[in-house]
Amino acid sequence: MVCGRSRGAVNDCVEIGAVLPAPISPETANDCFDYAESVCRIAGLTYGTFHVEMILTDKGPALVEVNPRAMGGMMPVLYKLLTGTDFCDYIIKLQVGEVLPAIPTGVHGTVTARRLLSRGSTQLPNVIDLRQLTGADSKILAFENFMPTCGSEVREQQLLGRFAVRGNTWKEAMQLANDLVVRFEQVIGIPLIMPQDVGDVDVTWEMPEMRSVADSITVRTLGF
Repeated sequence: MVCGRSRGAVNDCVEIGAVLPAPISPETANDCFDYAESVCRIAGLTYGTFHVEMILTDKGPALVEVNPRAMGGMMPVLYKLLTGTDFCDYIIKLQVGEVLPAIPTGVHGTVTARRLLSRGSTQLPNVIDLRQLTGADSKILAFENFMPTCGSEVREQQLLGRFAVRGNTWKEAMQLANDLVVRFEQVIGIPLIMPQDVGDVDVTWEMPEMRSVADSITVRTLGF
């Protein structure tokens, strides 16, 4: 699956989170797969799980990085929330020589995550209560808390936590996640790095046909 990125409002080199699937057409997704496969072959990556990051330009995909690893951060969590399949199953079965689970089809909706990053070096308040945002009745499907103890010093861009949500459409999921970052900032009590605005245009996405390319390249995870 091709994954997209949510970026910072002020500095778009700061990654705020991931979104699955990326809001691109099946044709563009296939271009990404073709490019990733060619990169892996040139790099000699012929067996395993590979993470390929790229930027889509007006001349096609451009390589950012390629590594012999699975996708990181909350992306495996997002993949399972979206498809119902644990990505680790691909890795384990591949390594022990078992038949891989079928690639999910008929996937609908969008899942996205946001990282809670301190906007600058500062000090956490003495009391922080996240229960109103992360309780069972919230719309947050997964939450990971990395905050140090209350009253501690935090540095600029320090990761304080991350969460995942789901929407029926790309815009619904993205807007929900962005709004929650604002609410987290209010509850935590320090300035956080805000994501870029979603905008007025929603994105319609279709699941592209996933192709079995070759026995030597079995599982692909992409990001851009």
